[in-house]
Parts: sequence; structure tokens; C-alpha cells
Amino acid sequence: MRLLTTAQQALVALAIQHGCTIIIDGDRNYPTGKSTLCEELKKQGAHAVETWELEEGGVRLPAEGNHVTLLIQLNRPLSESV
Repeated sequence: MRLLTTAQQALVALAIQHGCTIIIDGDRNYPTGKSTLCEELKKQGAHAVETWELEEGGVRLPAEGNHVTLLIQLNRPLSESV
């Protein structure tokens, strides 16, 4: 299943290559594929987390130094996005 456009995949690949955290966010009132995308990115070696994990304190961003994060905002189901 293709979850992101080619351009989005290229950005994600760069984020993974450079060790950037990828945050997955989106509407929580209905399923958009946030968890599915997060798990797929983890399989590719990404440090991917969902916003709720940060909010609930289960996952933390690096506390020291500057860092770059990539935010993926899902506003509609992934099946409709590509």
C-alpha cells in the first residue's frame, strides 16, 4: 500500500537518513491512518511518533541541543490522499 506521494516519500527518506524525529498528527475524531503510517515508518528505521505519545509523556523528544523534526499532518484518510 502506498501511503505517501513520491515527494513526501523523498522528504521522509531524508528525515530518516539524518535521524530526524517524524511526528504524525491529524484529526482524532476518525481514523486517518496515523498509527498505520507511524508503524510503517518505524519499519523503515524512522524515529516516528504520534502526537498523543508526546502529549501523554510516553515518548520524549531529545532534551539537549537543537534538533529537527518533520511533522506529517493527516487531514483525511491515507487511502484518499495518494
